[in-house]
Amino acid sequence: MRAQGLPINTIIVVIVIVLVAVVVIVMWVFGGGRPLSSIAMIVGGGTPTDKSAAVMICEQLCDKIKTTLDKIEDLRFADFCLKVFDLSKENSNYPVNDHCYSGETAWPGGTLKKADGNGANEQLAISCLIQLIDGTVCNSINVNCCSNPTLANCGCS
Repeated sequence: MRAQGLPINTIIVVIVIVLVAVVVIVMWVFGGGRPLSSIAMIVGGGTPTDKSAAVMICEQLCDKIKTTLDKIEDLRFADFCLKVFDLSKENSNYPVNDHCYSGETAWPGGTLKKADGNGANEQLAISCLIQLIDGTVCNSINVNCCSNPTLANCGCS
């Protein structure tokens, strides 16, 4: 008497589904979710919020990098630099996407002013002072620092 079993196609499909699920979970847990969320923010135009909520979130993100940043090059991937806020609730005629840091005038792929030159000035400029693991203090976390984090660009000494 022969044992009944599942068809080989069903077994292969189940194995593929389990592998995909494991890969997605591992990516999410170990930081791979950041590129996915960054893509979503770019495509979606930011996270709709009001200015006071954005300021609070930015301050929390600054506190996070104060305790987790080992070297300045890692700042490029920090949520403080990546997170985009859609502040259109503040000014519906001139939608504004902004980052936490100061000094932003035109981020690649978007600008704070509409094409006609009108619009709101920068809405967020959260000051974030960080100290690296070696004791170096960086006090100029701005667009240049976030896009190309070096000791000079981030005002580190």
